[in-house]
Amino acid sequence: MALRSPFGETVTVTRANRVETLYITGDEYTDGSMRIVRDADEPWNAEFEYRDNGAWNKTGLETGGPLPVQIGELLGITSIGHHLTTIDQAEGHRHIIPHIEFNGGMSAEAAIFPVVHPDVTRSILQPDDSGVMSGSTISWTTTLVHSNRFIMKIYLNIETAPTDLVELHIRDTNGSGPELYELTLAPESLPVGEVELTIDQWINEEDIGSVTWFEFICASGTISLKSNIGGTVPWYAYDYRLEEHQSLAPLDYISDSFVTDPDTFELLLTTDGNVINTKPTGEL
Repeated sequence: MALRSPFGETVTVTRANRVETLYITGDEYTDGSMRIVRDADEPWNAEFEYRDNGAWNKTGLETGGPLPVQIGELLGITSIGHHLTTIDQAEGHRHIIPHIEFNGGMSAEAAIFPVVHPDVTRSILQPDDSGVMSGSTISWTTTLVHSNRFIMKIYLNIETAPTDLVELHIRDTNGSGPELYELTLAPESLPVGEVELTIDQWINEEDIGSVTWFEFICASGTISLKSNIGGTVPWYAYDYRLEEHQSLAPLDYISDSFVTDPDTFELLLTTDGNVINTKPTGEL
């Protein structure tokens, strides 16, 4: 955001910034401005602020990439769809945080946690490459027909490479839903032939019948993809992991019916790691 001074010169954030205040856009007096300031209560911290109706208030911060937020030297925080995850940088492990659904009414009675299966690599989901999709904007949809999954990589087959930057947008529900992922690609990333696009923050497809919408937008020129004969869906493949949900029952629901080992008094668990809270019929 650039402002015009009384002397006719353009005033940008390079003139607005001063000690202990960094204006990303605008200045101290203009609504819609954004800045980074020192926290008055905890001066070793910084705050992002947004100016609206003459008042400065704290605002959010959107990040992306393989490690969006790093906490300390070893721990990162990211997301997989609506799941919160942490990343152990020393081991490269992801840890998915269990959660309880809340939609404005009562919370769900039990928390759920995702159970993630091993990698499935380069699974071809639309094998027909006898047609071509071409244009400055290309879009298509896919429908989830089997189990929930985390998508980690997308494979496409480029017929004609772009000559300028291309934006990939992935949304929920035919493009009308929230954005799931976006990525800007240089022409060098989309040469003729099969390409693989790594999704740093995995896409989470849940619920059978749900629709995911993909779109390529060229800054200039066009791009062509090999597709089905009708030119409606490109040839594509995924690297993915199947995902299933398991419930964590509230403790007070089963605290009087635990099954324990008679010798060690330890809780007996199923092969899935769940507490056994009902004895099989006919057993003592």
